[in-house]
Amino acid sequence: MIGQAEHFKSGDIRHSSKVVVVDAGGSILTLLRTDQDRRPRSWDLPGGGALIGESDIECARRETGEETNLWLPTFMFQKLLENNAPIPSSCGPHNNLRTGYVLRLALHQPTILFDPNEAQAYEWRSPVQAERVISHPFQQELVGRFLESTSTVSFQPAVVYTNV
Repeated sequence: MIGQAEHFKSGDIRHSSKVVVVDAGGSILTLLRTDQDRRPRSWDLPGGGALIGESDIECARRETGEETNLWLPTFMFQKLLENNAPIPSSCGPHNNLRTGYVLRLALHQPTILFDPNEAQAYEWRSPVQAERVISHPFQQELVGRFLESTSTVSFQPAVVYTNV
């Protein structure tokens, strides 16, 4: 969620989470960010910065719900990648720890009711296509890690719940 960084002080460690949302056919959800985003008109994965006191998995759940209207329980999110080294954040003078999750859906390319303040479009893509259109290095690494893990990790599909 853009705008939460002002609650953090300079030098604070801020957690953020990104989520590879995968449908029943193996397609990955990508979001086209708005012109007002800090990376305007870029393809992105759901996710964002944690609120003060929020865990990385709670952040992943909240951000995915806010951006896609897929409100799922935290146990459905499987941790896939963690960047433990603080790195400068693009949204403020604090350090950012990033965590990546995978969320498997039992449906094939469900309609996404995205928040127009967060994204202007969405597209289901093959993992290789998703890795190509996403410009952020951490997210590219996360999709790459997902590709590597698909042959060795078994996932339990989620049942989709929305707040509609």
